[in-house]
Amino acid sequence: MHLTKETVMKKSVVILSLCLAFASCSKSQNSSGYSNSNDGGCSAQADYSDSGITLRVKQSLMTDSNLSTRSRFVNVTTNNGIVTLSGTVSNGDDMHIIIKNVKNVAGVRGVNNQMTVAPS
Repeated sequence: MHLTKETVMKKSVVILSLCLAFASCSKSQNSSGYSNSNDGGCSAQADYSDSGITLRVKQSLMTDSNLSTRSRFVNVTTNNGIVTLSGTVSNGDDMHIIIKNVKNVAGVRGVNNQMTVAPS
């Protein structure tokens, strides 16, 4: 079975999402060994770390059906909440959609756009 780059990337995003979700779950136990919370020991807390922001940005891009396949695979790095985008996108519209998506991700403090548009 041959997997396309897009299929592999989508599966990777899903796996990373699940890992992040499980990593944020922790049980706080009292002296009798029971959880002190009503949520089964798992609190859905936003991860504002650079890696958490990068993951959410990639998820946002991979799931946006308005973007071309090529544009979904731009490089994303985050440093102190500033997201740097690099690589080639299919067109200017995709570039604007990507930047808008990134700005809407929780924890993003700014966007450094280094993307280029592919020649026609």
